[in-house]
Amino acid sequence: MDGAKRPRKRTVRCCACRKVTPEYDITHSAPEGEAFILFCNRCLNARMAEKLGVDGFEHIDFEPISLADVAPFYSRVESIFRVTGRKEGWAQFPDGNFVETTYPPDSQTIKRFTEVANQRGIGVSKMRAAQGINGLASSINLLLPDAVATGKLDIVSNAIVRQLTVDKNTGLVNGAHFVDRHSRRELQVKAKVVVLAAGSLESTRLLLNSGIANSSGVMGHYLMDQLYGVSRSSGR
Repeated sequence: MDGAKRPRKRTVRCCACRKVTPEYDITHSAPEGEAFILFCNRCLNARMAEKLGVDGFEHIDFEPISLADVAPFYSRVESIFRVTGRKEGWAQFPDGNFVETTYPPDSQTIKRFTEVANQRGIGVSKMRAAQGINGLASSINLLLPDAVATGKLDIVSNAIVRQLTVDKNTGLVNGAHFVDRHSRRELQVKAKVVVLAAGSLESTRLLLNSGIANSSGVMGHYLMDQLYGVSRSSGR
């Protein structure tokens, strides 16, 4: 990914503690109908902790991940998934390691939209997409074959994970219970490292089933998932 320079840290003064704070650590907060107040996250967390009756929450600090931190990984993934796109040189829409592609001519509607947007100082670019191989860009055809070829990967198919297991001594996740879809047998697997990457809904289900990562009590709320739609059109 191109243009991955570390941004200069801008600062803002917190309206509560009056400390000069990096802008990324500031939250705009206000009751409905009132002017916004700038709180550093420590002060905001303290107010939330007081309201919810949670102890120690105000001592949590957040350090942001910048584009420079993740750019090498983006570049690697872009080359594997063969991402297409048009380089614009915009800081808010960083360029990537795109494969060359030819875009069809813009329709009259898009031309007019682009013209009006540009008059208002708004840039219009082309859609970025992963071409993959033969039109399929997925771990199924781009990542797993090479992983299996190493001889170090075992894939357990038809496994429905029911619950994550936790080491009682360390409090860390150390495995999972799963059910074989055909035999209905319940099995267990142990691991030094467990990665939960089951999507928005299934990951939440497993965390709730396992009784972990829900000290805030909001697990299962405010979910967002990526939806796909299929459109059909017919003419007579």
